[in-house]
Amino acid sequence: MKKIDLYTLKEFTKHERKIHGFKNLSFGRPIPLKSVFYFAGALAAMLILRYIPIIGYPLKHLVAVMYLVIPGVITYSLSELETEKRNPLAYARSVILYGIRKLRGRSYYRGKTLERRKAYKFHSTIQGGYLTYKEQNEEENE
Repeated sequence: MKKIDLYTLKEFTKHERKIHGFKNLSFGRPIPLKSVFYFAGALAAMLILRYIPIIGYPLKHLVAVMYLVIPGVITYSLSELETEKRNPLAYARSVILYGIRKLRGRSYYRGKTLERRKAYKFHSTIQGGYLTYKEQNEEENE
């Protein structure tokens, strides 16, 4: 008998786990389990940071309700954030590194720095409004 290769869709069968209620209490809608972990992690981080001497000073003066509101806002922003099917921390890392590269004014290709062209000239809109590039010789740079 001839073997037949079976092709499966990996993302097709992946389901997000959700909580529909707790004991006899039913929530209005299902809550993703990932969101519960984000909330618990943010709340734990706030409680831990509260006892660090310099960092904890502003946290000690918060109203008790803010200990639920701030993790709730963090949870909402992380759970509603489209991260291209990546971990939100990996997504945040890539956004921060992108911002650093933009501030430095460097371009990278496969981890190597590329030289950026510096001599650009805009022609007036009367002449067509186009951008030209003039390559500089090494003698002009010195």
